[in-house]
Amino acid sequence: MCNVCYTLVQQNFSCGHQHLLRKEKAAYCLFYPHTADEYHSLFTQYQSKPRDHECKECMIRKEAGTKGLRGAERHEFVKNTYARTWESRSRVEAKNAIAQAKKSRDATDISEEGVAAINVRARDQVKFYLGRCGRGQMTPAKRRHLLKIILEAPPAVDRKALIRVFGSYCVFDQKDNAWKGMPSEERSILVAIARRAGLSRTLEEGLAMQKPEDLE
Repeated sequence: MCNVCYTLVQQNFSCGHQHLLRKEKAAYCLFYPHTADEYHSLFTQYQSKPRDHECKECMIRKEAGTKGLRGAERHEFVKNTYARTWESRSRVEAKNAIAQAKKSRDATDISEEGVAAINVRARDQVKFYLGRCGRGQMTPAKRRHLLKIILEAPPAVDRKALIRVFGSYCVFDQKDNAWKGMPSEERSILVAIARRAGLSRTLEEGLAMQKPEDLE
C-alpha cells in the first residue's frame, strides 16, 4: 500500500451535491515507491448515496432552520459546524492530494529518459501486483480495480503498452511460468471496462498472449 497516494471518491448525494472526498490510501500505485514530490497520480471512484442521504452541509443547513437561526448567525453556525465534520476535512484532503499530484507531475523530468523510467516503473508494478510477489491472490474485483487505475494513468504513461502488459500477466502464472487463462465471464467484464477508454482491442491482444512479451 502506497503511503503517499490516496483513492478519492466522487460522491453523489440525494440533495444534488457532488463532493470529491478522500477515501483511503491507495492499495495499488503505478509509481511506488515515491515521495510526495516525485511523479505520481490518483485514482477516483464514483459512488451514489441512497435516495434519502444528503451531504453533511445540507443536513446542517436544515438543522440551522429548525433552530430558527437567521442571517449572520445562521451563516456562522453552518460554517463552523460543517468545518468540524469528516466530510469537510475529507474534501480539503482530496483537494490537497490532487494539487500535490499535479505539482509532482509538473516538476518531473519529462525528457525521453524520464518518460522511459516512469513507464518501466509502471510496468514493473503491474507485473508485481499480478505476480507471485503481489499482495496475495488477485481476485477478479482487484484486477478490475487495477485496470481502472491503469486507464486513469497520466499522459506520460503509455497506456496501450501497459494495458497489453496487464492483459498478458492476467493470464500468465509467474510462479509456474505457464499460461493459465481466464474465465470468459471475467474476461468479458475487463474488456468492457477497457472499451470505455477505447482500449478493448489492446487488452484482448494482451489476454491472447501465451507468454508476456518481456519473457519471450
